[in-house]
Amino acid sequence: MDEKLETMVLVRDAVKTYRARRVLTSLSLSVKKQSLYGLLGPSSCGKTTLLNCILAVKQLDSGFINLKVRCSKEIGYMPQELALFENFTMKETFHFYGNFFGMEVKKINKRMYELVEFLGLPECAARPIFTFSGGQKRRVSFAVALFHDPTLLILDEPTVGMDCVLSERIWSYLLKLTTEGKTIIITTHYIQEAKNCDMIGLMRHGQLLVEKSPGQLMAFHQSTNLEEIFLDVCKKQDGLQDAIDLRDKILQEKKKSSKASYRLFPDNNWFDTYRFMALLNKNVLWLRRNKLAASGTAILPLIIVFLYGMVMGKDPKSLKIALLSQEISYDGDLGICNGLPDSYFETLNCTLPSLFTCPFIDELHKRDINIVLYKDYSYIARDIASNKVWGSIEVPQNFTTALINRIENGLRTEDRIVEDGILTSRIDGTNAIIKIILTNHLKESVERFYNNLLLSCGMSEKARIIPMQYNDPLFGLKESAFDQSALPGFLSAFAFYFTLIYTTSAIMMEKVLGLLDRNTAAGMTYFEIVGAHLVVQFVIMLMQNTIMLVVFYIIFGYNFEGSVALAMFIIVTVNCVGISFAFLLTEIFDKELSTAYASIGATVTVFMTGGIIWPQEGMHYMLAALSNIIPVAPVTKGLISIIARNYAITHPSILVGLFSNLIWTIVFTILAYIVHRINKVM
Repeated sequence: MDEKLETMVLVRDAVKTYRARRVLTSLSLSVKKQSLYGLLGPSSCGKTTLLNCILAVKQLDSGFINLKVRCSKEIGYMPQELALFENFTMKETFHFYGNFFGMEVKKINKRMYELVEFLGLPECAARPIFTFSGGQKRRVSFAVALFHDPTLLILDEPTVGMDCVLSERIWSYLLKLTTEGKTIIITTHYIQEAKNCDMIGLMRHGQLLVEKSPGQLMAFHQSTNLEEIFLDVCKKQDGLQDAIDLRDKILQEKKKSSKASYRLFPDNNWFDTYRFMALLNKNVLWLRRNKLAASGTAILPLIIVFLYGMVMGKDPKSLKIALLSQEISYDGDLGICNGLPDSYFETLNCTLPSLFTCPFIDELHKRDINIVLYKDYSYIARDIASNKVWGSIEVPQNFTTALINRIENGLRTEDRIVEDGILTSRIDGTNAIIKIILTNHLKESVERFYNNLLLSCGMSEKARIIPMQYNDPLFGLKESAFDQSALPGFLSAFAFYFTLIYTTSAIMMEKVLGLLDRNTAAGMTYFEIVGAHLVVQFVIMLMQNTIMLVVFYIIFGYNFEGSVALAMFIIVTVNCVGISFAFLLTEIFDKELSTAYASIGATVTVFMTGGIIWPQEGMHYMLAALSNIIPVAPVTKGLISIIARNYAITHPSILVGLFSNLIWTIVFTILAYIVHRINKVM
């Protein structure tokens, strides 16, 4: 009879390498139907890798695997790790996998009662699994593998952490299952346990050393101790190592032209409604169980947007400026200005303050600048160095008289008089932002002070010396602050960041716990994972986007001229870039820390190139040339066009941002799927 028809699992010439390390070498294995097959071997000998290849979680480099099951639903798998949602209760776990396999609720409850009774699990099904002991958790994992009554059971060291009485019960139960038509593959490093198996395969260094029944092994080696037999077989392998190495070289050459090409589960669907709904319910339940994480999806955006609104872009208050005026006598305060009468200037035919230092000081006070009087510049230099004041203003002795002469004589004023009418300013340059703000305040104060002089004498302020008039801007506010102009970039950057951190953390948690491999072995597809996460993420990101827009434009009252719906749509496309990039990172990295580092790096890049910290026009010319293809960066200009200019979706700046987001979402999604496929063959 054909060997394929007699066996449940057939493996021939299996070769698998991982990062240039040989894991499986020309391994052939045959598991008969309705039998209990024990796969024995030390740690890191390749047992788990072989099982992953049988389950189609990994793919062989070359060789052949044939199964007498047509879909993953017919297999029950228990991995080495727990691979359980420990925040879920036992009942929720069983219902998740029952729904995953399309079982009816009545059947789920009946099966749960049977397994709880048999395995001696805690009667309180409402207890979270993390409250169970280690052995109880292993039993729950074992029950999950049995739950849907599969035809083929693959158990990776199921009795680890269990007491000998329960272990004996499990072995008896497994033998009973074989009489009911089940086929079981079990791995263990408790070699003596394998006496209960119908067939034993001894593995070492990725090779199957021998495949016989326990009775045949004991008869051939004339020993009843399987550990001694295994040791004897290993010694013989060591003696043949040179021949094995030569064979490996030949196999490596064959491997280049003999790739594994087979489909283990022809009846598997790429999308199953039962699996999708089970995954979706699981994601919702996870948020309900993890209230801190769930509340964090709303609280984190709230904290960040309130911090932005209260910190970013606000002009510094009560900055101190040193004033050295030779027009007024130094007495430590500004009381002298309070008692000075106005003077009539006959040449201008108007009444003005006696000393122009005083109205100039008033203009500075209106801009919340604190004036500190000094009598000597050496003290000013000392206090600037010690950060007591941010700069200085020096007023010449004849400032008032010189300025009157400049107004009277205009361009005919002598150079000496012009110099006497010039204010000298020095600002601390160690803080560029404060320097810019102070300089602007001083310029505006001087201009306002001078305009007031002209108006007091009945002259037009247009006659001022500075030949420039600043009208209201076509778009935006006249007194537009940094936080207003940086806000569109902030919105796009954090729309990317929020979805990135949630998606990576959710998927990496499942990956690290072994849940992704377990569910993949049960038939879950990549599209179902993406779809289930997208539904939950879509609700979360709409909430987060709404929080940002409401807080910024209603609570803080930032100017918003355009369509809220269009702005929301643009931000959602940024969310999609973040989600697709998150899926790519979770496929590239195996550790949560590596994913976190990559997420931080990507977020910093988005902030640096998105026009938040500094305008995109100020980039280095080499980076500026790439600014329109860097993820998220182009959409900032589109958001500015909507928020500040009320442009429609047809405007080029908006279309460029949308097109960029669409392209990057597609690119990241395709790359994630490619890496996912590569990971299966690695």
